[in-house]
Amino acid sequence: MSPPLQTHQDADSAQGFWFGDADTPLFGWYHPAQGAIRNSGVVLCPPFGHEYMVSYRSYKHLAMRLARAGFPVCFFDYDASGDSADSDTARVTSWRKNIKQAAEQLRRLSGVAQVSLFGMRLGALLAAAVADDLSAPALILFAPVVSGRAYVRELIVLRGMHSIPPSDHPQQQISDDELTGYAFDARTRTELGQLDLLKIAAPQAATMIVARDDISGQEAKLANAWHLDHRAIHLSDSSGYAAMMTEDAHESVVPDTVWKDISEWLCSQIPHKKLRAEPAVIRRGDAALSIQAPLAKHCRLPYATSILEEEIVSFAGMHGIVCRLRPEHPVSNVPDNKLSARPAIILTNVGANHRVGNHRLYVKLARRLAAQGFTVLRFDKRGIGYSLPTPAGLENDVHSTSGIDDIRCAMKFLRESYDAQQFVLGGICSGAYLAYLTAVHDERVVGLVLMNQLTFHWRHGDVIQTKKASTLKSTQFYWRAASAGDTWRRMLRGKIALRRIVGNLSKRLSKQVVNRVRHRMAHFMKTHHLLGRVARNFRAMQARGVELLFVFGENDSSIDLMTQHLGANAHLLPDRDGIRIEVIRHVDHTFTPMWSQEYLTDMLAAHLAKRFPE
Repeated sequence: MSPPLQTHQDADSAQGFWFGDADTPLFGWYHPAQGAIRNSGVVLCPPFGHEYMVSYRSYKHLAMRLARAGFPVCFFDYDASGDSADSDTARVTSWRKNIKQAAEQLRRLSGVAQVSLFGMRLGALLAAAVADDLSAPALILFAPVVSGRAYVRELIVLRGMHSIPPSDHPQQQISDDELTGYAFDARTRTELGQLDLLKIAAPQAATMIVARDDISGQEAKLANAWHLDHRAIHLSDSSGYAAMMTEDAHESVVPDTVWKDISEWLCSQIPHKKLRAEPAVIRRGDAALSIQAPLAKHCRLPYATSILEEEIVSFAGMHGIVCRLRPEHPVSNVPDNKLSARPAIILTNVGANHRVGNHRLYVKLARRLAAQGFTVLRFDKRGIGYSLPTPAGLENDVHSTSGIDDIRCAMKFLRESYDAQQFVLGGICSGAYLAYLTAVHDERVVGLVLMNQLTFHWRHGDVIQTKKASTLKSTQFYWRAASAGDTWRRMLRGKIALRRIVGNLSKRLSKQVVNRVRHRMAHFMKTHHLLGRVARNFRAMQARGVELLFVFGENDSSIDLMTQHLGANAHLLPDRDGIRIEVIRHVDHTFTPMWSQEYLTDMLAAHLAKRFPE
């Protein structure tokens, strides 16, 4: 018998597991009921795309609250979303099937006979569409998408508002079949257009509808329409949606008032069981999946059809997923015991987004690198995702230096469990910042991949919102913009913060001049001690043989940050063979266009395979 999966046990513990079809498994979190179990479990149906990312922490808090109220809960990722595997089936059809699969797994794990459903936005539309199929006793819809057709139109308008620089290159076009970094093809749009809650009979379940508080939605209209069928409908106007559904996950606020109302209403509908059911134990076999390695379109590899294994892992109160080639499918002809000669790769959180990364970039990258023969860990540091809060008891403390200890714990875990001796650290923005700080003093780090890093110094009391407000685009962007007539018209209309831009550009120039003087003095005096701390740190890492890869969006201010500290094209660093600078045009800070995600993934895979050969 395989040993139980090791998870952190506390009042709000949850266990990750795979379920569903063997060839396209889904990822889910199982929250066992705390105390006396009720007669129904609850499946939480997530929304789509950006709404999924910013509401992830709130969903976790709802799952924990319901578990404390006696409901076993399953919070899962649909096919081709989050940590789940990808299939080629029709998305909406597949997602409806996924809800049913999650309900079946929750019954098996918890022993309950009935399963209620909760969904927000698109998740609410999908939950309502399958509620009768599952004989759900209760249904909760939070800011539901009422008309799939209107929802598609809304998302297409949203796509047009994204400020990604256009490109004339045929391979750098934003396709009609993508939406802010996520696949959103014609088949998906057509399927969604066929769903309309106002045109279906009210589900037989007792129903709670929670209205959004930012704009006037159709929740009241839906409640009135369904009242014609039966009276067990509760319409709530509890506030919390707008504060949760923000532009950035770091700013998202858990809607505790809404969650409290939902828990109390659900408790009033679902009584306790007479006998306590013993929840099933998730075992190691349920915590690993095998999937086909992703095929690279622009990079020729001999192992594109290998089998990958992803294993859910827990260490030091943190959760992650290790992705690697299945041991019986070694790379080329390299024996299993030689695979550990390559460094393991650790991907660090992008801001407050959990380990899948913006637009699932980390999932794609991990699976791509694993196909190269690397062992890759994507994990949530403390305070992010399902990991415990930071030592200070905080969530979403993005730049907390406790993240350095978290990364070191991850390295220790990979050494003990996967025989990894050396490491490459990679991340975007704040993830790059913590990777850099860790590498400065840890000699186990042999490679760094720093993508759009916006700071080398985070001081106590700094606020992300303030930093974002003062962050500019690259200097080159403003030089190009100055030659455009529209820029001057916007400035005359007062739509450009000229004083702030000029002030910050002046500070950039001053820092560059100071660093250039320091460099000349250091060169003349034959010492590097006159250089700034950041330059000295990178020189010390180069002396250890650390491979450095900097990746920038062409218009991202991270380019100027590098220039301020390391000189133009990092000329203050002496070993040019151990450094690479990659600038990608026509992208935003998090590489939203799908072509850029594919390019970035292929480029990193080829670079790391070359720098760390078998």
